[in-house]
Amino acid sequence: MGIYDSQAIVPKRDTTGMNFWKWDAAILLYGQIHDATDVLLGVQKQPHEPLYAGLLKPQEPLDVTSMDYTRPEDVATIAARKAFDNNVKANNDLIKKAAERQKSKVKFWCKLDALLKMTFLGSIPREVYGTIATLSTAAQHYSEIAEFLKLRCSDCSTTTKFTDKFRASLSKLRDLKLNLPKKGKSISIHPRH
Repeated sequence: MGIYDSQAIVPKRDTTGMNFWKWDAAILLYGQIHDATDVLLGVQKQPHEPLYAGLLKPQEPLDVTSMDYTRPEDVATIAARKAFDNNVKANNDLIKKAAERQKSKVKFWCKLDALLKMTFLGSIPREVYGTIATLSTAAQHYSEIAEFLKLRCSDCSTTTKFTDKFRASLSKLRDLKLNLPKKGKSISIHPRH
């Protein structure tokens, strides 16, 4: 066990939700250890997949069977074609190198995101994880877990009761294409009479 082992650093959430502050602080510190805080907080979004736009197709080989290497026009044609082929190759090499760098960025971001998701998987109750499993990024997981645990601590006597209530509320929000409100604001999901 060391500083890179999430189970050694991040405490398992208790069923009462009373150690939320410790869990939250440990998750943030674990993110700092791995330089993943921006991914955790959603500041660093997933990079776009690499693009290969602008790649030029290589031309058909130049037919030199009818060319005379002593004629200046043929020599100029061959030289121009060689320069063109070199420019196409240089252009394509630049695009491919940029795409490879972008691919590396995507891969690194995905590793950090997966690292954080694995930390959540090992540190929160199964019922809670079940409510967020369909979310795509660790930042979304973290936001939903934080909201869940804050609400859980103040609203229900057991995690199971709150999980059922929370899952139903999330489904209603998703059906309406809404998100949870920012900190300090509340919404009512029941229509007013």
